[in-house]
Amino acid sequence: MLEISSLKNHCNMNEQDIINKLKTISNQWIESTRPNNKDGGAGNTLEDILCIKENNLQMPDIGDFELKTHQNNNHSLVSLFTLVPQMPPKANTMLKNTYGEVRDNTGLLKFYASIFGDEYKMIYDKHKLKLCVDNDKKQIFIDIISPCGNNQDCAWNFDYIEKVASQKLHNLIYVGFDKKTINQKKYFQYNKVVIYKDFNFENFLTLLQIGDIQFDIRIGTTKRNLSTHDHGSGFRVRFNKIKDLYKYCEEISL
Repeated sequence: MLEISSLKNHCNMNEQDIINKLKTISNQWIESTRPNNKDGGAGNTLEDILCIKENNLQMPDIGDFELKTHQNNNHSLVSLFTLVPQMPPKANTMLKNTYGEVRDNTGLLKFYASIFGDEYKMIYDKHKLKLCVDNDKKQIFIDIISPCGNNQDCAWNFDYIEKVASQKLHNLIYVGFDKKTINQKKYFQYNKVVIYKDFNFENFLTLLQIGDIQFDIRIGTTKRNLSTHDHGSGFRVRFNKIKDLYKYCEEISL
């Protein structure tokens, strides 16, 4: 087992520095630094190794690269970036108040949905939602068909999404890992690295339209003052389609 304290270094690293650091830890079992995380903390543990401070900024994690971890042989989707609808003002509050429901014993209103660009999804057995691309208006919008009222107002301009996506994901380092538990402690082995460069927004739109990118709506209500709170609404992609978002892709030999 590898002690994480022996691996920490300054996070002002370029691409080769990052690769070299990942090579030093590859194929070794490292104890989780975030054992209470729902997913086991593989991403946070790797960020600790690389001295990356946890943040919610729409900027790359380290140098010019965003860092993504994903468990090997796991087909769950990979988060790209969080982004609430650009319009109308207070879009989340409108969505929650119009289409949300109380779904648990908290008594608080929430609106959760996963929607796609290739078909309508039925939400709460009464709302039909779909992501739509309008090339004339240069917008992505959410089409809602519902007995509570049809709506096409929630949208993002192309240039707004492209700016956010390109700023956050222009270059990406993907790290695959395996995990195991010993004496109720979680350990990770980081054993796959792929470098992606030059994010392609046109390909993003294409993947969205064919259903390989989804938008997850995660809107809740705070207990303290009953205000609207976003729990990470954002775009996610099928793992095996990440390569289609970039012009350059290379798996690094470890």
